[in-house]
Amino acid sequence: MPCAINRGYRFPEPALLLGPKLPECLQGYITTWLACRPLWIGQVDHDLPRNYPLPQLWRDFLGSGLTTQSQGAAPKGKDPEKKGPTVAEKRKVVMRDLFGSVEFHGKQVSVASLANPPRHLTKRITWELFELGFHYELRDLDCYLAHKCWADDLIGHEQLLHSIFPGKAGLVMWSEQFPEDNYGMWNNTLIGVLPYLEKFHELICAWDNAPLLLVVPLTPDSFTDTKCWEVMHTVTAFYVQTFFRHFGRPPIVPHSIPL
Repeated sequence: MPCAINRGYRFPEPALLLGPKLPECLQGYITTWLACRPLWIGQVDHDLPRNYPLPQLWRDFLGSGLTTQSQGAAPKGKDPEKKGPTVAEKRKVVMRDLFGSVEFHGKQVSVASLANPPRHLTKRITWELFELGFHYELRDLDCYLAHKCWADDLIGHEQLLHSIFPGKAGLVMWSEQFPEDNYGMWNNTLIGVLPYLEKFHELICAWDNAPLLLVVPLTPDSFTDTKCWEVMHTVTAFYVQTFFRHFGRPPIVPHSIPL
């Protein structure tokens, strides 16, 4: 029997970090995520929760460090003209007191700097969420559709899944240095794309109703720019449609590395 479909999100939707309009909310979201990131990723990689959080729960959690009491009316005996710190200022103090600094790919980031986060850092954090979402959603969908392959050869099939992505960390690419260029299936050269696209192609061939184009093995001799585009277009459309059919929502898809 295939495993049950879990329609929540293992990780925050990348759009959550793009959505907050108030700077202090953005600071709180990023700070909370970076503070819990290593522990949470290690947890979901080895000991899955029964149900993944839905977007609203992620939003509530990421904003949980922002809760402060509002100013309200001036207390009796106090001069109403003397204004205390604003709610926004209180939130910033709360975040600094809670964390001081957080870490992202081996680099310390001060919480104070996240009041106006560097654009390059925000792009990298968002890119990683897209990448993590894609890695683990692909795994969840494959566990459901190719459950017999996992049952027959757990280690071998997991190695096949991991071989789609460069590096030695498997799906937990967050534990390695941040890449400085597009890699794997998004490499800038055909010879760089081929081994990873071939593994993705091999994985998806085990799913029901895989397009005929994906049944033919890829070889260096026949792998041209045109062939690469055809296969990428076909495999992407098939993956997105298949994911939506089973999960009832669009998948998280990878993006180019922010350079």
